[in-house]
Amino acid sequence: MEINAVDAGVDGIEHGARDPIPAEVFAKMKARGTTYDPTLVVLDAFQSLSMGRMDPLDRSLVRQVAPPGLIDATKRKLATDEMKQMRDAGRSMPMSPAVRNLIAAWHAGVMLVTGTDSGNPMLIHGPAVHRELQLWVAAGIPPVSYQWLSNGIPVPVETRPMLALDNITADQAGDYSVVLSNATGTITSPTAALTVSSNVVSPALNVPFPPTSDGFGFTLDGQIGGYYRVESSTDLANWLPEVSFTFSQPFTHDSLGSSKFTSVVYNTNSLISLVVPQNTASKFVRASVYVAPNEICNNNLKQIQFAKQLWARNTFVARYSLPMRTDLSPYLPTNFSFYSSCPSGGYYSIDTYRTPPTCSVPGHVLEESR
Repeated sequence: MEINAVDAGVDGIEHGARDPIPAEVFAKMKARGTTYDPTLVVLDAFQSLSMGRMDPLDRSLVRQVAPPGLIDATKRKLATDEMKQMRDAGRSMPMSPAVRNLIAAWHAGVMLVTGTDSGNPMLIHGPAVHRELQLWVAAGIPPVSYQWLSNGIPVPVETRPMLALDNITADQAGDYSVVLSNATGTITSPTAALTVSSNVVSPALNVPFPPTSDGFGFTLDGQIGGYYRVESSTDLANWLPEVSFTFSQPFTHDSLGSSKFTSVVYNTNSLISLVVPQNTASKFVRASVYVAPNEICNNNLKQIQFAKQLWARNTFVARYSLPMRTDLSPYLPTNFSFYSSCPSGGYYSIDTYRTPPTCSVPGHVLEESR
């Protein structure tokens, strides 16, 4: 049937066949650009059901996205006598032939696509895709690999999802990109330009006209890509970090999904507009170039934070989950160490997903920029 479908010019073949698919079929699929969708997750669900297990409905991601009532109702329905035939069907749906066909398709260079047939027993839209990819990796399909490029040239040993640079020099300026590869092919990201400048541009604060009605509004202009700290004072002698202001235009929460903002702002390609609310005491405002107490340690804390974001995105954990070091290691640079990466001898604490990581050295704090 598969060879007839390919000869007929179909765009894709779906479902892992119970019998081996001949090599010449995969060769034709490769030549014609026909995709292959094994839907291992369907077999996985039916096999669990045939053994009287409904654990696919108890997986963390399923519990997060599916209404509890739907999960409970599905379990009750699948346990009834009228579903016995469906429960027994899994015994005649072995996984191994479909796995062998998947691996053969991959070795033949056929484009693989994901599909789940969600709507089948215990398959929920969204989590089923995640489970399908887990089954691919378990079958032997390698996950995504990374290779960072600098001006089109591979950067040695930089094969993780992030690239972190310390002690940057002028010869490191240029265009950076990353090549992502997996069983479905290869893609190169758009380039990001890194400019290295020894000039320090002081920020400029200006009050726009007309004035803001809901407080004291001002703009901050400085070097693109620069970090600045905003401080306030009531007597021009004692200055404190200003954290009460809000943006005068819509903004997104920080990368941890909360409002853990500080007085540090990041200058993008446009002016930063800020407002000090009216309900605060009268005060003076100033801005200065922000430099972390230890830039290398600060960079390390940013790497841990980004690794937590990737871990949470890939595992769909609860908002206050606490990752282990082994959970984050695949996302961090190969030479990263939680115990020796801080130049001052500090060690790092990961903390929960929504809480910024910390260093044991006093003053080494990751301040979330706006």
